[in-house]
Amino acid sequence: TMTVANPGDDTLTATAMGITTTLNVAVNSDSFTFTAPTANTEVPLGAVQAITARWLSGGVPVVGQTIQFASTRGTLGATTAITDADGYATVNISSSNSGGAIITASAAGGPTAQLAIEFVATTAAKVELQPSVFTLAPGEQSILTATVRDADGNLVKNKLVSFSLKDITGGTLTTASAITDSQGRAQSSYIAGSSTSAKDGVEITATVAGAPPDTVNLTVASRQVFITLGTGNEMEEPNPT
Repeated sequence: TMTVANPGDDTLTATAMGITTTLNVAVNSDSFTFTAPTANTEVPLGAVQAITARWLSGGVPVVGQTIQFASTRGTLGATTAITDADGYATVNISSSNSGGAIITASAAGGPTAQLAIEFVATTAAKVELQPSVFTLAPGEQSILTATVRDADGNLVKNKLVSFSLKDITGGTLTTASAITDSQGRAQSSYIAGSSTSAKDGVEITATVAGAPPDTVNLTVASRQVFITLGTGNEMEEPNPT
C-alpha cells in the first residue's frame, strides 16, 4: 500500500531476492467527483434530476472552468456548465424511456468522473404472465414470470405483483407476491401435486394495481403422454427384396 501526503511526481522502488525494480508515479491533486445524486439513484420517467459535479485542486475549488456532461440515456438540459465559487457545476437530466444510464463529467485536458443512475417507469398499464412450461408431470414445476409495462411499453420497476391459483389437483405456488425488478419481472413457481389435471385445468393469475390481470392455464399430465421429437437420424423404407 502506498500512502501519498502531497501531490507531484514520485518513484516507487521494490527490492526482493537481489532484484530491484522502480515505478514512476504521478500524484494528481485534483478531486473531481459527482456530489448529487448518489450512485444508482432511481429517477422516475419524466422527472427532472439535477446532476452536480465538484472540482477541487489541492483542496481548493476550481472556479470558472467548463465541465462537459454526457449520458448514455436521457436528455440533458445542457451539455456544459461552469464551476461556481465552490467548484460545483450542475445540469439537469430527464428521460422518457426506462433503463440504466452512465453519466460522464469531464474537463478539457483534465479529470473525468462517471455516475450510474436508473430511469424507472412507475405506472403499470399491462401485466403479461408467462410460464416456463404449459404441460408438466406430477411433482414437476413451472416457473411463472410476470412482466409489467407502462402505457408506452416501458418496463415498470418496484411494482407488487400478486399470484393466485385455481387448482383441484393439490398443486401449490411458491410465493403469493413479488416485486418487479429492473426488467419489470416478478416471479413465482407452480409445483404440481401428485394428481393429474384436466387439459388446461390449472389456472394461474397475475395481478398488479392499475392493470388488467393476466391468466394462464397449465396441464398436469402423466409422463407417458409426453412426446419427444428428435432429428439427426435418417429414415429409410425397407427393401422387400
